[in-house]
Amino acid sequence: ESDSSSHALRRLAASYQFLHQIVEAELWYSKLMHRKDRTVEDIYNYILVLKRNDKYRLAEKMYDEMAGCLPKDTRLLQFQNNMLDSMLVIRLQDLPLF
Repeated sequence: ESDSSSHALRRLAASYQFLHQIVEAELWYSKLMHRKDRTVEDIYNYILVLKRNDKYRLAEKMYDEMAGCLPKDTRLLQFQNNMLDSMLVIRLQDLPLF
């Protein structure tokens, strides 16, 4: 694993994310998650992409991993609030209308 390879994966994933090609961004961020030199920013961006792809359970798992690295990061509180809102919407969608 070289730093330049991780840098290339990071740039590719970020480019797809910027272009709103979220499925492709998820693919490249997921490859980056298997690298030893991934950063907390990589995890955070992967969480954002997972949420956009409605993969809340995996996003929550990655959130826990990020919380272990930076427990006082203010983005974690924001993520936690957004995750609760998202889960509520999913549960409400499953309820019958009448």
